[in-house]
Amino acid sequence: MLIKDCEKCKGKYVKDLKLNLKNKGIVDSTKVLLFLCTIDEKCKSHAEFSQFSNAVLFLLLEKEPELTIELLSKYKFQLDYILEMISQPVNDGIDLNKVANELMKVNKNIELRDSIINAIPKH
Repeated sequence: MLIKDCEKCKGKYVKDLKLNLKNKGIVDSTKVLLFLCTIDEKCKSHAEFSQFSNAVLFLLLEKEPELTIELLSKYKFQLDYILEMISQPVNDGIDLNKVANELMKVNKNIELRDSIINAIPKH
């Protein structure tokens, strides 16, 4: 799969990853890649997609912080926009402390990890 060719703002990728994260077991890294790749600044005008992808992004950071950081580091994607999303959680039910604590356990790509943690609103 060529990451540069993935479809932007594709709700199916978000839904597939959410289902994968909610089911116990191994997270499919291809689903994570497609999810991260589909996030794009031009999706801002798609309110439903933006809200859904924001919630799933926090779920991903909580459940698979190491894989998320590894893929963000490797592929770059829309890192500035993803950090912006992290700075503006759309769901009050997100446990920001838990997300930050899970991220703190990651011992690779420390600079990126810290950027993500610093983007999380004060927790």
